[in-house]
Amino acid sequence: MMFKRSKLAASISVCLVTLTAPYMAPGALAQESVVEEVLVLGIRGAAKKSIDQKWEANSVIESITAEDIGKLPDATIADSLQRVTGVQIKRAAGEGSNVNIRGLSQVTSLINGEQFISAASITGLQANFSDIPAELLSGVDVYKSTDAGLIAGGISGTVNLKTRQPLDLDEGATGVARIEAANGTYTDQSGEKFTGFFGYNAGDMGMVVTVSASDATLANYRYGMYGDFIYQGFADDILNSTFETDADGNKVIVSQEPGQDGIDEIVFGNIDYGVTNKIANRERLGVSSSFQYQPSSSIEFLADVFYTKMDNEDLASGIVSDSAWTKTRGYVVPQAGHLINRGEGNSDEGFSLYTTDNFTLSAPRVLSKSAATATSTESVNINLQANLVFNESFEGSVRYVHGSAESRVTNNVVDAHLTNGRQHGLYRRVDGVREAANPNGYEGAVPVGVDYRGKHPTFTLPAGFGTDLSAYALTSTFSEGNAIDEARLDAVRFDGTFLPSNTWVFDEASIDFGVRVAQREVESMNYDLVAPFTRFLNDGQGGIETSYAKWKDSGIPVSGDGSDTIGRLITFEELQERGFISEVSDFGPASDGNSYFFIDPKTMVDAEGFQNAIYPGNVRAPNWFNSYKVEEDNVNLYMQANFEGQLGIFPYSGNVGVQGVGSEIAVTGYGSGLTSTLDIAGQDIKAISGAPGPLVSTTVTTKKTYDYLPRLNFSIDLLDSLKARVSYTKNLTQLDARLLGAGAQLTQIAYTQPELAGVFGVRQITENGNPLLDPWSSTNLDISLEWYFNDNGLFNVGLYQIDIDSFPTTVTGTVKGVADTDGVVRNNGIPSITQENGRGGQLTGIEIGYQQAYDFLPGILSGLGSNINVTLADGDGGTPDFYGNENILPDNSKEQFNFILWYQKGPIQARIAYNYRSDIYNGNAGVTGNHQLASFNAPTEYVDASFNYTINDNFEVYVQGQNITEEYEESYLQWEGNRASQNIFEARYTLGVIGRF
Repeated sequence: MMFKRSKLAASISVCLVTLTAPYMAPGALAQESVVEEVLVLGIRGAAKKSIDQKWEANSVIESITAEDIGKLPDATIADSLQRVTGVQIKRAAGEGSNVNIRGLSQVTSLINGEQFISAASITGLQANFSDIPAELLSGVDVYKSTDAGLIAGGISGTVNLKTRQPLDLDEGATGVARIEAANGTYTDQSGEKFTGFFGYNAGDMGMVVTVSASDATLANYRYGMYGDFIYQGFADDILNSTFETDADGNKVIVSQEPGQDGIDEIVFGNIDYGVTNKIANRERLGVSSSFQYQPSSSIEFLADVFYTKMDNEDLASGIVSDSAWTKTRGYVVPQAGHLINRGEGNSDEGFSLYTTDNFTLSAPRVLSKSAATATSTESVNINLQANLVFNESFEGSVRYVHGSAESRVTNNVVDAHLTNGRQHGLYRRVDGVREAANPNGYEGAVPVGVDYRGKHPTFTLPAGFGTDLSAYALTSTFSEGNAIDEARLDAVRFDGTFLPSNTWVFDEASIDFGVRVAQREVESMNYDLVAPFTRFLNDGQGGIETSYAKWKDSGIPVSGDGSDTIGRLITFEELQERGFISEVSDFGPASDGNSYFFIDPKTMVDAEGFQNAIYPGNVRAPNWFNSYKVEEDNVNLYMQANFEGQLGIFPYSGNVGVQGVGSEIAVTGYGSGLTSTLDIAGQDIKAISGAPGPLVSTTVTTKKTYDYLPRLNFSIDLLDSLKARVSYTKNLTQLDARLLGAGAQLTQIAYTQPELAGVFGVRQITENGNPLLDPWSSTNLDISLEWYFNDNGLFNVGLYQIDIDSFPTTVTGTVKGVADTDGVVRNNGIPSITQENGRGGQLTGIEIGYQQAYDFLPGILSGLGSNINVTLADGDGGTPDFYGNENILPDNSKEQFNFILWYQKGPIQARIAYNYRSDIYNGNAGVTGNHQLASFNAPTEYVDASFNYTINDNFEVYVQGQNITEEYEESYLQWEGNRASQNIFEARYTLGVIGRF
């Protein structure tokens, strides 16, 4: 009977009802039968339960219970999962978000065995766990090998989130309340969390409700290269030349040493560098409820609702020095003795690439840069289920699942100049009068010292630079890449189990079978904010018209004759009077002791409100190349034989089956033209300055696929405590909807020449999606050996190989004949980036795990225990690096190590957790021409700790520390000494209390 609860299962489930799986004081236990339950309470019980689940499973799984989630100092489920063997995570503002299994992000997330929609990752199947409060769950299973009945979706694994069921509680009412406060070492604002749980079990009927509400302010400073993957090689004869700065701040060669060849070297550099104060404000709300009714031993009804909501604000204030998007000669000037020749690499272009870790930027512009990204997500998932026992030979379940989610994202950016603009040809024109875009700004190129040799990069500005408010002016602002994403899921499934009277050669056998029909729809509408400007026509008659612009940039011409530019002069003195300015000196551990002025990013959270305050009349202009609709009809059929028996003296068990997957996907994509006109309230209005082009085409691409996925799992007990496993599975996962639906995007840059006023040159074509892409598919092989040397001890070693048949990859090329916005071709070919199916790849690895409770030690030491695991991986399939060597697949680390030491004795529970992850391959970054540099994150080490004290049966207090060593993430390009950027995460400490009734 699929929903029959054993006595052991019922006793174990008692420990899952509390929000943090509290420790029960020994004095509260009166009977021997209850004393047995102590063994499954607390950290020790959670460790034992994970061991029991691993032993009983027919596939390769790892499990954590509510004990793990509650007692580890983890803000999200992802933080807890990173301690599972073979699981790797990504962090956002220091908190765990996305999960990789064995280095691949193609991981399916389920709730109670079924698909759900996560609002933080609407377009894909993988949940972004940043919006799911950990307290809503009773446990998480990580499947590394799958059986035929598990929904197709994960290439390397599946994460199954489990909620609480009311009939697993003690009869009567159960309630828990938890309140905590948290603070970080860099932020000065505390965060709060409240969680409440109520459950009632009436014997044959019950319900549970869990509510979690929290807010947090998280520091996430950024140092080094300001932008990601915007890398260039700057040509200059730096080894041989002497420079001076001309009147416009340009570096020019004035002499060369005798005998030098005058040939330019290519020095690696980024277009921008800076130090940024970044803060994330997060508010979460989660509700999980379940109703369960079992009127008889053969009927059970379940109704579950899972609701999440998160509002997130990412606020940034940075001092940024950059090249003004030009390959200015002399922009990167290495200090003597700090230049390394990396050779010609795998390129046939005949020049060497040089890198430096100590240099001076001759920056044509320095910006006070503010940015605000506001994200609001909301999702609800409903499950209605009936479990039925028809007779002794046949049982089944009928299930309906509905999910809906919405995500709204707005982006707001301000570039305020401290330099006057003449250094790179940025001028304003009003009534024909030409002046610098920021007349009170600093003259000439600004020498900025950049030193990457220390723990954190340092940036040295000239003395007194940035201290004068009158030197700042808002020169550019825009709001682009805003999106409204919506998703819907409906699925109906029937699962059955047949118990034959004749089990053939097996001691026990059964047949599982099922059918699932689902519809999923994802729609994304992307838009920019555009504002009206008066445009003077060059028609000889003094004509004027209204034009709409996205980039409100004081250096971009608005009129046809170039006599006027868009933006008016908006000084910081004016903006300070309007309450828009903030003064910032806190840039984390790399602060230079100086204060700088910024447009307060808090005032920019309301994107439309801010843009209208600066340039009134903004409207939403659809960005058609990033808008799409994906509709998917899916049918899953499966059949699986389960068996148990004896091979001589060796018990064995397993399953063999096949899953058939049929999908029909319809992708609606939109084509847009270059900037020309906009449809505003039914009128054809002139569009300028980066405003998105009009809708010129709508295409619907339909694709049908049929796949058969064989799956085999087999285990044999070589001894009472020694189990061997082998699994062979064929896996399939659907692509992210954006990768199917997004269209081609044109990168444009305005010409500064007066004769080309208002013309934008096309510099790159990026195809963000391709509706004909095939899904990821792989063939996986697992072999493992598990030694359960006592009730609380496990040593396991496993080998795995993942052969990926094909996966989408980015292909670069060159396209000729592409015209600028005035229809004239001025280039000899521009770079193109397209999405195609690659040739596949392979991952191989070994996983080693050890966990044990040291209850054999004397006295207080008997409360100790540990969990240690190591994952080693290697493979191919990534893009070749600078020297032509093939990289491992992106997101992979070759080594991962976890060490958890825990203690449980009397009223005390404590745990310290150490996580190490080696270099993470992120993909490649283009430098210049055909040169490609492999991008990596440097190794990271995170240390978390927790301490819980049970006061009595009703109250418990705890303190937790997350990232207590203040670890940060650092990226580098190709060579470890070629450091790129750092994301600085703070340590966070939490104090909380739990009450039970």
